[in-house]
Amino acid sequence: MKLRVLISIFAAALSLPAAVPVEQVLANMDKAAANWTGMQAETVWTQYTKLVDDSSAEKGTMAVQRAADGRVDLRIQFTEPYPRDLLVRGTEVQIYKPRIQTLEEYDVSKSKDKLEQALLSGFGVSGKFLREHYDVQAVGEEEVAGQQTVQLELTPKDDSMKESITRIEMWVSKTNWQPVQQRLHQPNGDHRTYLYSNVELNPKLKDSDFRIDIPKKAKREKKQL
Repeated sequence: MKLRVLISIFAAALSLPAAVPVEQVLANMDKAAANWTGMQAETVWTQYTKLVDDSSAEKGTMAVQRAADGRVDLRIQFTEPYPRDLLVRGTEVQIYKPRIQTLEEYDVSKSKDKLEQALLSGFGVSGKFLREHYDVQAVGEEEVAGQQTVQLELTPKDDSMKESITRIEMWVSKTNWQPVQQRLHQPNGDHRTYLYSNVELNPKLKDSDFRIDIPKKAKREKKQL
């Protein structure tokens, strides 16, 4: 009986796909990042809360581009379950909630480094950037959203970063070497998952794609992160 179990375990291990060496993955990401200027995609954000063992999801469309000065601009227009418009430009963050006609404005200059890491670890990221900011391991290979991916595990090198994010799982497409899915783990056991589908790389985006049309009568709330 024990022999049969050992044989089964051995056979199962042989059937698992071998992970692409991490240095090869990072080198491929370096090549892909060199030609990356932006992307459009559909996205699903899923928040898991450990305390109540519950998950909630938001769906929408997104556009992201690297500006001329090197910053990353991001806009996500959520449609489900409630409409919400999120815009990140440099150190300015705007969230517009049309149902209550309220614009929340955040100055994140004090969290600039953390914001840049969060954005750049997801879009057009280079292997060089990941090496500099994280300890990187290749965990294995997995199909995600119909794509063959390599799963990476990233552990922040910056202790202050670990106060908010202890580790990141990233599933990288073996076709274009861009993230298909990310999962950010928090110290309390909560995690947030970002899934991208119908991705269009390097689209022709306009400056107006990164502006929210705010009604004059909308309430404005200034906040600090």
